[in-house]
Amino acid sequence: MKQQMPFEVSDHVRVKPGAQIRTSRGTKLACWQGWVMSLECEGMVMMAWDSTPLKEMPSKDLRRYEEQGLDWTCCRLRRRPVRQLQERAVLCRLGSQTVEL
Repeated sequence: MKQQMPFEVSDHVRVKPGAQIRTSRGTKLACWQGWVMSLECEGMVMMAWDSTPLKEMPSKDLRRYEEQGLDWTCCRLRRRPVRQLQERAVLCRLGSQTVEL
């Protein structure tokens, strides 16, 4: 029986808080957010991370991924710990002000 995906390609999603998922380098992915790039078989989803988690990724991890020729901008995860976000608040910094778009 084919598993129904609760979201579609390009939906904005987040890894559930408290999810015990880590990268191969040990970085915790709980609360990371991004977009669905593709829906794959066996309940897997390919996510492209947005800029906030990428900025928080440890530089030593980035160097290792680069050295190994791996893509650190996305990740393939089981859909279970991934939740669709209903709304995306985009914050834009303008000088000393933060504006929600």
